[in-house]
Amino acid sequence: PIKNSSGGKLTLYNIQDAFDDNVGVTSYELVVEGNTFKCSKLNGNAADFTLPKMASGYKTGTVYALDAAGNRSEGVEVYFDVDDIVAPVLSGKLIATQNGGAIDLSWAGAVDESPFDYVLTVKEGKEVVYEDFIPGTDNFVSLFPDCDYGTKLTFEIYATQEIMEHGQPKALDSKKLTASLTYQDWVAPAVLSDKIFSDDDHALSAGLEWDEYWQVGDPIHNGKGNLELLFVNEAFADDVGIATYELVVDGKTFKTAASKMSPYGSVTFALSGISNGDKQGTVFAVDAAGNRSEGIDVFFDADSKKY
Repeated sequence: PIKNSSGGKLTLYNIQDAFDDNVGVTSYELVVEGNTFKCSKLNGNAADFTLPKMASGYKTGTVYALDAAGNRSEGVEVYFDVDDIVAPVLSGKLIATQNGGAIDLSWAGAVDESPFDYVLTVKEGKEVVYEDFIPGTDNFVSLFPDCDYGTKLTFEIYATQEIMEHGQPKALDSKKLTASLTYQDWVAPAVLSDKIFSDDDHALSAGLEWDEYWQVGDPIHNGKGNLELLFVNEAFADDVGIATYELVVDGKTFKTAASKMSPYGSVTFALSGISNGDKQGTVFAVDAAGNRSEGIDVFFDADSKKY
């Protein structure tokens, strides 16, 4: 076989039967892709042409006969194959990024003279959890892993093509590219209820006694004080767990740890640098991965006091 890695010997049979000359043919020429190769000695009724390395594929050549005076015959077309025995070349890096619940994989496309496919493998630890072929025309894929948050995933990809060698199929594989990442919690806490009240707001709307729910925290005077919000435990939920709560008011963000929630489900924010007056803030729940819920509006008085 003529190989794209090194070339080879092309033998053309019955060549004496194809041409005739009144004096005698002295040599033969084969023209392939603009290059001329010569044969001056026959092997019986066959001519051998030594071809160099060339691109693989189905080839068309033209054969000519020459006499001693250099006269050249008309050409006769011949057809032959150049086998691709060079594995695809895959370079660069495999890049893995998490976008929501999906893992996006991208890589520079492999290069080869013949069609090929990619083989993608995903592992959790040493266990293979996914393996599939990807068309060689692609260099991007999105996966949706079925695993727990915190699971380390390893991705491996290589290009492969199949050739026939001595009548048997043989795979030609490129080098492998690998990447890994830890699958992160991507689901933000859900809002279950918008019924979050500051103490005074709760008392007014629910008709409770002032002395029962009125400003349990410190009074908020001159821009600072402790604001306690009720029923926060009923307002948010997360599949993994809420880590912190945030209150945004006057363009400032105040945080408190979920672990500091009171036994009856309230959280307290230590406020400072807030202007006096009737205030509107927004409360968010944030999980350990930093996913933030939608906001719930809350209202309070920044200069309220206990009567």
